[in-house]
Amino acid sequence: MRAFIALEVPVEVKEELLRVQESLRTIPARCNFTNDFHITIGFWINGNVEILKKKLERIKHKKISAQINNIGTFGKPSKVVWAGITGEFHDLAMSMQKSEHFHPHITLLRVKKLFDEEKFSEMLKKIVMKKISFEIDTVSLFKSTPNNGFHTHERIASITLA
Repeated sequence: MRAFIALEVPVEVKEELLRVQESLRTIPARCNFTNDFHITIGFWINGNVEILKKKLERIKHKKISAQINNIGTFGKPSKVVWAGITGEFHDLAMSMQKSEHFHPHITLLRVKKLFDEEKFSEMLKKIVMKKISFEIDTVSLFKSTPNNGFHTHERIASITLA
């Protein structure tokens, strides 16, 4: 089963991300927008639910102070537009999966077809994101199911950070 463990973000952050997404609706590209905002700290293509639930239950971590701070992209040409996040999640992410490639972010959209990379880049530079500081207190295990080019996410289990 495709599954991931993620940090959940509060409502005020989701509202800002939706506002930023609105300003991205005119970009010269065909995109899949998401409103399932989270910070993935571990991903498994063939995950065993019971083992992943135990991994989630073993998390002993204090609440995490974080801040959304910028917009960026992955890929050349751009394939993903994300909101950058700063905070103290590196140790927690490393406890999920040993990878030095952890880049904390929240996916805003996936680009399916980009029509004008230069115009796209210029539009991204003009978008101003409010720097919002917030606290993360929930970590959840999600099942991820492909569905017509999108993925639907179903929460399986959650824990609250102390």
